[in-house]
Amino acid sequence: MNAQKFDLSNWNYAFYATEKQKALISLVGVSVDAETNEVSYLYCPTVLNDENHELFQTEFESLDKAIKFMNSTYSHWDFMEKPSSSGCGSCEAH
Repeated sequence: MNAQKFDLSNWNYAFYATEKQKALISLVGVSVDAETNEVSYLYCPTVLNDENHELFQTEFESLDKAIKFMNSTYSHWDFMEKPSSSGCGSCEAH
């Protein structure tokens, strides 16, 4: 079992991985009130395949609950931490 796990300091750049899948936590904004532009945020444990297509996603209102779900469900996978860097170009989406 891996010693490293998701926590409050690494959840936004770490992930669990197998050869063909990775599990990470996405942050999703949901419109609560269109008139006031109020937005609620959800923490979504997500599994992607090797082509970054979504295979599974669930949602939690609490980051702590999302972290606990990830660690209890995927901690038998390899834990990876992408080095933290700044700037828009550091985003894996680009």
